[in-house]
Amino acid sequence: MDIEDGTTRHVGVLDGLRGLAALWVLVGHALSWSGYTIPVLNAPIIGVDIFIVISGFLVTKNYLERSRSEPIHHPSTWARFWIRRIFRIVPSYYTVVLILLMISPMLISARLHQAVGHNARLVPHGYTDHTAFNILSHISFLSGLIPDNYDSMPTPDWSLSLEMQFYALFPFLILAVSRFGWLRSALVVSAICLILQIAFYDYFRRFTLTSPLPLKLNVFLGGMMLAGAVRNKGAFALHAVMAFMLTLLPSWGWSNVKLEIIRAAAMIFVVPLLLMPRLPLSAARLMYLISAPLSGRLAGMTANASFCLYLVHPAVMDLVVGNLVCDLDLSPPMRFLVTLAIVAPIVCIIAFLMHRFVELPGARLGRQILAIGPSRNRDSRGVRGESAKT
Repeated sequence: MDIEDGTTRHVGVLDGLRGLAALWVLVGHALSWSGYTIPVLNAPIIGVDIFIVISGFLVTKNYLERSRSEPIHHPSTWARFWIRRIFRIVPSYYTVVLILLMISPMLISARLHQAVGHNARLVPHGYTDHTAFNILSHISFLSGLIPDNYDSMPTPDWSLSLEMQFYALFPFLILAVSRFGWLRSALVVSAICLILQIAFYDYFRRFTLTSPLPLKLNVFLGGMMLAGAVRNKGAFALHAVMAFMLTLLPSWGWSNVKLEIIRAAAMIFVVPLLLMPRLPLSAARLMYLISAPLSGRLAGMTANASFCLYLVHPAVMDLVVGNLVCDLDLSPPMRFLVTLAIVAPIVCIIAFLMHRFVELPGARLGRQILAIGPSRNRDSRGVRGESAKT
């Protein structure tokens, strides 16, 4: 299943899942901004968890498909991986940060004018802190590790910091897998994360969002193990069950029963779709029926724009709610519908334009940089994706 030219196979169902996760976050924040409640949809953090599982699955799948041409034991492979990830995220993120810093007075005014939902109690410190330390902490993606800075920018970049922490660690996780196998590595790493959460509880509890990696590494690991389970010829069921359990492992002190039930339901839906190539025929047919609507052209377009949609929607929602919706005499349900009806088209248009003119050129630049690098060793062996020890 390794691909010799270094390319990777597209998994259509990932498009639909990414699109659904992005829409869940958008709708969930519209509900929150509007002061209205719809069960399940009011938990957009689960949409972020779906993104995390997909991220762990996708980067592992892509590595395993390149493992012969880009062996993980070579530091050049690490550099190539990091370059791909940086040029996938940085151009769009830096563009959004620059624009938001320029329009911060408008955002401050909109936020202070809001008188609905939980935002009435929020101080817009993220809109006013233009100190070099704050800006540098965000553009370096280290803000997610700093309790006073992880949410001090009008972007949802706490999760970008979380993802970049995972990317920094990913080569070493794969090295552990190549040495000790999937199950041992996942168990040891998860145990270390739990010990860190307990030992440094006073530090971690200062984060109302789970931006430090030890709080969410288990979910990334779940996605990684799903990719490993699809490729592993032996112990498929054991690896799949372990992966599912990892996605449900709660963070110490950040859990509640309602949220965990929603997370379990979401993962019961997501995990079988990712495992579809290895499921028994009858189950695979059912998953195919479910996945077909998630793999079409519209799903692909939504997935392509999902990252930029995630980046820009909070600022757009602030401007719309603060300058228009909060002045209307509407019931909470109508306030939600009006907010979503105005915000969704604007955000989608901006996201599609950013994907076309910022995200794609950035990814292309990354590929060009990789193309002028040293040639890859196509005869080297990578991680034992097919026969890693359990």
